[in-house]
Amino acid sequence: MGANQSSLGEIKPKESLYDLLGAEKNATTDELKKAYRKIALQLHPDRNYNQEEEATVQFAKVQAAYDILSDPQEREWYDTHETNEYNEYRHPVTSTEELKRYMDPAYVTLNPQKDEFYRLVSELFDRLRNEELEAAFDDSVDSGNVQVANVPSFGHIDAPWSDVKSFYAAWESFSSLKSFAWEDIYPVHHAADRKTKRAMENRNKRLRDASKREYNDAVRSLARGIRQLDVRAQKQRRIKSQERAQAEAKAKEHATAQAKAAADARGEFKEQEWAKVEESSTSEIPECIACEMSFDSLAEFEEHELSTAHVKAVKQLQREMMAEDRDFGLADSVSSLSVDDIMDELDQHKKKPVKAASPAAKSGKAKQRRQKKQAQQSFEFEMKCNTCGQAFATRNQLQEHSRATRHV
Repeated sequence: MGANQSSLGEIKPKESLYDLLGAEKNATTDELKKAYRKIALQLHPDRNYNQEEEATVQFAKVQAAYDILSDPQEREWYDTHETNEYNEYRHPVTSTEELKRYMDPAYVTLNPQKDEFYRLVSELFDRLRNEELEAAFDDSVDSGNVQVANVPSFGHIDAPWSDVKSFYAAWESFSSLKSFAWEDIYPVHHAADRKTKRAMENRNKRLRDASKREYNDAVRSLARGIRQLDVRAQKQRRIKSQERAQAEAKAKEHATAQAKAAADARGEFKEQEWAKVEESSTSEIPECIACEMSFDSLAEFEEHELSTAHVKAVKQLQREMMAEDRDFGLADSVSSLSVDDIMDELDQHKKKPVKAASPAAKSGKAKQRRQKKQAQQSFEFEMKCNTCGQAFATRNQLQEHSRATRHV
């Protein structure tokens, strides 16, 4: 705290009407008028940017002071009954100016890391609570209705967060029970008639309300400012921040899971394992051993067999196999049907013209099947192994046998 002060000094006595105008007690009427005009210009809104409300309250006080002192009878009564008593209560009350000093670094330094911070703030708010209880007592108000009557004290640095939270919740929404009657400047009991009295009461009420509003705002602002400095509140803010981050991460993860489930529901149908048909390991895929090629259909394979490249590959394969048979002494087991004879017959079949059937001479299905069977029988040599003479039902079986035994 600045200058090692333990408090904010003595309570300032109520400002007199002469002080409001900046005039002496023995000032003449013209001097009072001149002082009023001077201070009215100083309080004009154009000269108090961002402080219009405070200037308006102060101007109302100055105008009321001039109304009283410019009237000879009112001035005489005021000079007779003027008092320096600041308020109507048994003890001085904390002023708005005093509260504002707590947030002024030039006057007081609040170090939240030191015990002095908690002691000083506790003393201040305990005093404000006692003032509210006294105001309730003087106005015959049940102390149970006092907003801050049962609020926990500000406490120390290790106070539980539940008490600290209750403290800030009450003082950040504080509304005083004080009457602020000491702000009155019109002597209502000295009114000449009822109309004048009512006018005085209305003006006094406006001054009271303005001062009360300013006082409440000062208390709330002070509580919010202290909360920003309080290390207990800072720790709680960090905890809340971490909890929010975790909650956002969980929400994001949940949203991602829901989006994925929705996408799966809209996407391709997933076949169940029990409904899947296993591919047969014995399925026959047409392929050419000589050319090392496979085909999607039997028709493509048959067309490939008639190609020149295939014939050359078969001849080359036959020569290599015969050479191997001679090396192993198996030349006698070779079929008397030579490779050249086989290739010649294939060439003749390839060159043989195919007669197109006329529409009128179109044969029936039974005849077509017989012709197909005869054609297959004419190439029966393709279904036998030329080396061992073993017959096979399909070309794939013959090819598998040739790969396994190296026979043609």
